[in-house]
Amino acid sequence: MITKHKINSKDVFITEKHHHNLIPWGYGKQNYGDLILFTLDDHIDTHEPFLSYAYNQQENKIDEHKVKDELDKINYKDILTIKNAIPKLENDEQIKTAIKTNIIEKCFIISYSNSSDSPKSFEEKKYLDNNFIDGNINYPTRPFTYPDTEIYIPENICSVGCKAAPHNDSCRIPHFNQCLESVFWEHKLGIMEEMNSKLINRGVFLRDYILDIDLDYFHTRESISPSDANIFYSIINKSKFITITKEEDFIQEWARVCKYDENLEVDYLLEKLLKHIDYATK
Repeated sequence: MITKHKINSKDVFITEKHHHNLIPWGYGKQNYGDLILFTLDDHIDTHEPFLSYAYNQQENKIDEHKVKDELDKINYKDILTIKNAIPKLENDEQIKTAIKTNIIEKCFIISYSNSSDSPKSFEEKKYLDNNFIDGNINYPTRPFTYPDTEIYIPENICSVGCKAAPHNDSCRIPHFNQCLESVFWEHKLGIMEEMNSKLINRGVFLRDYILDIDLDYFHTRESISPSDANIFYSIINKSKFITITKEEDFIQEWARVCKYDENLEVDYLLEKLLKHIDYATK
């Protein structure tokens, strides 16, 4: 289920499914105390804990008491309790499970499943509320301010600098291929700082964090071979440890069904990512 590697001074845990990462995250909580999570993923993976396991088909609803019972069983001080929970979880339930059981405190997610900021900024919300009444109000411009929350997801509608209006299918591959470039990270870290400047300032995390990478974040071979990875290398180097999830089914989908890159393979992506980690941590 989990393999552990030491790359220079960095611990790297590799899993098959994303919710398996709760186990190394639990070890991280034990060893480092309070941590935030910074995750790169095609999907936002923010389903409620035990959503499938606690679903009552007869009543057509979630059994909230069953969910609570399962959450109460998880104690990060006892990793066995986390291991026992894994078979009852799906691979999109790990983040809220970790937050609700105090394994992590807050989370930032870079994902292709979210084209607008979450939570919505106060400025955007005011615009949407007022524009319903007065359609002549101009859309607000950054910087924005945001409510305090547990999960932050910066908008990721297209590649930085794209002039297409509206964004279309021709934008897709250039967007994917920018995902490790410094120009991309300058933009995303800037939004993340607006979201919570107590956690990020001038592109630097102010709290200890886990870097969590789902390989389905990469949709092409070019996407994992940036021309300028300096900011990404800094993110790698300053993390307390790294978790990587293979999610091979999705990689096959990108290659064979979506045909983003028909030569895309898990082993190729994993090898390239481990080389990035090696280079960043020397």
